[in-house]
Amino acid sequence: RSAHTSLITSLLFAPARDVSLAGNMPTIKQKALESRKVLSDKLKAETQVSRQKLLKVDVSQPEREVLEEHHEVLKLQASGVDCVCDNVASIHALNMAIRERNLQQQKAQEGVMQMFITRSLCTGCGWLTQSLGKELVRVTLAAAEASTIMSTVMYQLVCTLIYVVCLAIVAPPMQFLLNKGSFNKTTLWSYMLNLQKKALPLTIAWAFKDVVARLLDVTDTEFSDELIATLILTLLVACLQNLHPVIKAQRDIKQGNDSIAARYLSLPFCLMLSVGYAFNQCATCLVTYLTRSNTDLPPAARNSIQLMLQLVYFQIMSAAVIQINSRWSFKKTTDASEHFDWQQHSVMVESLLQELEADIGDTITHALGFVYGWGLSDTLKMIYYPFFMESPSYKQSKLQQVWYFAFLVSLLLGLFVSRLSTSEYRSAASKSYRELMINGMSLTVGWAWMNVFEMTINAFVNAWSKVYDSMWTALTCNFILYIFAWVVMSQMYYGLMDEHRVVNRSREEFHEAYPICGRDEEGVEIAPDSLDL
Repeated sequence: RSAHTSLITSLLFAPARDVSLAGNMPTIKQKALESRKVLSDKLKAETQVSRQKLLKVDVSQPEREVLEEHHEVLKLQASGVDCVCDNVASIHALNMAIRERNLQQQKAQEGVMQMFITRSLCTGCGWLTQSLGKELVRVTLAAAEASTIMSTVMYQLVCTLIYVVCLAIVAPPMQFLLNKGSFNKTTLWSYMLNLQKKALPLTIAWAFKDVVARLLDVTDTEFSDELIATLILTLLVACLQNLHPVIKAQRDIKQGNDSIAARYLSLPFCLMLSVGYAFNQCATCLVTYLTRSNTDLPPAARNSIQLMLQLVYFQIMSAAVIQINSRWSFKKTTDASEHFDWQQHSVMVESLLQELEADIGDTITHALGFVYGWGLSDTLKMIYYPFFMESPSYKQSKLQQVWYFAFLVSLLLGLFVSRLSTSEYRSAASKSYRELMINGMSLTVGWAWMNVFEMTINAFVNAWSKVYDSMWTALTCNFILYIFAWVVMSQMYYGLMDEHRVVNRSREEFHEAYPICGRDEEGVEIAPDSLDL
């Protein structure tokens, strides 16, 4: 009860993000003053040593008198030399600070943009693969007349299960081969294969998510049943992901010891999207119920009420997810610093409970990231389709409107991600907000293009069916658009990654031409990290 009260209080009365920890960290001005002081003290120490060395030189008496005169002159000019040292130190500190800041911002922006673009493209590629695979299964079952002996919902569940089983058998060997393959990294073919390698985990994740969605459709569950199913799925995924063989397989893959068996054992890590979908179904049940209860109102009033409900839900959900994510990150950091030792712990049961708590906490926080992404996507769709286009959803809208939404979301969220990637946040809540927002925006763009692919394929199938109606029509359209979309997205991925490669090369050439380096007594250049002025 106290934990729940603390969470609610933090949601209502928490200070603005990036404010609570601001006073505990040094400001940019303090860092700059410290940097200039260090450089200036080094320069002044060198000049002071040079002045003292004049009096220690072993020379004849006439030359001694000349040295003493020079020493007096240097003493008179000492204040001017110190002022020059301060100016040189300030210029050098400014130069290093600007170049370091620009380098950090460029690397952060490039890393986030690559993740944003790659995840968006991989989401679309994963959906295209799933659509083609499920259509192939549907045609196979239609040839066997399986659809005549079961209901529509059960038929869709069977198609999804067959597709998931086939994908789970084929995908791990493909991942292993693509990871071990050696290709020229500057060609379009290599980028196409690299995009396929990165899209396979999302393809598997979407397949598992569809199984959960079809199971919930078959059972026609209420909120209590959905909540129980979500808790069971969370426990199951947490236990699977923390089995010793699964952890070892994932560690081997990251360390380069890849194998087909390790790929099969790492499949439980593709279940996070399914857990996120289950959590999202529970989180949006109240909004869905209130939305369905306003069907008798005029369209304008209904759309306005739906938009207000979605905005209120997103505000509450985002605040709760940010607080939970930041608190859990802080707890993990605190627990890791305590160096927990099983051998010295008196109660083994408590140790196991703490480990189980950590496993479930990681699973829930990963799932809440997808809940945040779905909330952002649903909010933008609610603003665009019902409120502006006066259409219930993208399925009832025109094809051109769906394309406009995808282009608009890609442009606006791409610009916002670029700005958000260079923001320097300090508090845990602010860092959680940035992480969740970047993840949510990448998923939103990917889902927007998924809707484009779905509506485009449906439009092609409907138009082709009017000319030549056959059981192979949908499969043929899916295959043609799959090849076409893969080529286009691979070309986009190649162009964007090649642009990043050119930018990195230009930056390296600039730092090579204008290095921050000094010279030692023999005239040899000193690297920036070992430079001692």
